Amino acid sequence: MIAKLMMAGALALLLGTGSVLAAPIGLAIKSAAVEAGIFDGQPTIVVELEPDAQRTFAKLTARHLGEVLDLLIDGTVVSSPRIQTVIPGPSVVISGDFTASEAADLARRISSGDAVVEVELASE
Repeated sequence: MIAKLMMAGALALLLGTGSVLAAPIGLAIKSAAVEAGIFDGQPTIVVELEPDAQRTFAKLTARHLGEVLDLLIDGTVVSSPRIQTVIPGPSVVISGDFTASEAADLARRISSGDAVVEVELASE
């Protein structure tokens, strides 16, 4: 299940120290819910980040414009979008070829804390 990540929030692999982290960065999640996609009506997962994760995500997107970012859920890459803009907001939207039940299951796992959600710069 490969998905596109459309971000309405932000990610950061570079933290205030100016050094790149070699390992994936875990994101603290406030909630996740399924919504209909804006353009195609397909199921999407809207993930709201905790404040610290929002700041980290914003720094990442600001420092890595034009680079590819992998979104991992339980260690599996589910999306690899190119960072097009700085994303300072609280939400990340995952869209792709999900069935309604797949999207609901993933949102439930993310919200419950059962899924590990991480990001890392992709090696191109």
